[in-house]
Amino acid sequence: MGYQYAVFNVHLDSYTDPVHLFFFSDVHLDARECDRELWRKNKRICKKTKNSIAFNMGDFGNLLMPNDVKRFRASEIDDELLGRDDLLNATRDWMVKEARGLNWAGWITGNHELSMLKHNQYDIVSEVCRELKTEPWIELH
Repeated sequence: MGYQYAVFNVHLDSYTDPVHLFFFSDVHLDARECDRELWRKNKRICKKTKNSIAFNMGDFGNLLMPNDVKRFRASEIDDELLGRDDLLNATRDWMVKEARGLNWAGWITGNHELSMLKHNQYDIVSEVCRELKTEPWIELH
């Protein structure tokens, strides 16, 4: 298997000033134990920083759905999503809402996104990237 890569375009405020790269990993946004205050603080810093480019390095969401019988635990789902009949769509919409506003260069597919693909036949990374008008950066299938 060869290397997978993508070429992507990002908007910069200046092409002569330094570029600031922000790497976000293992946010697990929909998990009850997610530190959303820390995520939002870092998002604000990234958003306010001139020439910032954001990368998701995988596992932006916990993404454990009821049909993943080995790993799903209702007690681990955030209260905002718990009991929703449309858990998968609600999780995707929440991820998009939280990720909006950053200059995303791309997203890596983490093991939780791969689990979503395996148990739900749903490529949530591609769907979130489509909504954010960016590209999946590296897809690990």
